[in-house]
Amino acid sequence: MIKLRVYGVPVPQGSTRAFAVRKGGAPTGRVVVTGDNPKTKSWRQAIIDAAEDACTWRNSYDPLAVKLVFILPRPAVHYGRGRNAGSVKESAPRWPISKPDLDKLCRAVLDALTDAGVWRDDSQVVTLAAAKMYGRDDSDRPGCEIEVSLLG
Repeated sequence: MIKLRVYGVPVPQGSTRAFAVRKGGAPTGRVVVTGDNPKTKSWRQAIIDAAEDACTWRNSYDPLAVKLVFILPRPAVHYGRGRNAGSVKESAPRWPISKPDLDKLCRAVLDALTDAGVWRDDSQVVTLAAAKMYGRDDSDRPGCEIEVSLLG
């Protein structure tokens, strides 16, 4: 099993766009695929770096179980003002039910773990448990807790 924590604001994989490359108005036959979120690259790189340091195996062929817990930063409006600054309002929601979507957060992590060589392909993940939550307190930094277990 590998366990790691990646710090930073989790970024969803987002959608990809493909477009034909043109030269002089005529198509060249090349297609470029690009992501729609520029922050995704640095988030995925942070995951790759942490996974390469923590992983005790490379390019597994085994079935895998993955557990992901995304810790998201609370919006400023969830906190009081004045003497209550730093305290979460009682009316603040307990769970983050707005964007980013949990499935897109998972896709970014799974794709990064593929790039890190943890497994050959993320199709080997046969069980996936995922949650997104706000930090437990002010000292709980945003990021992602990742656990990968071999089921072979």
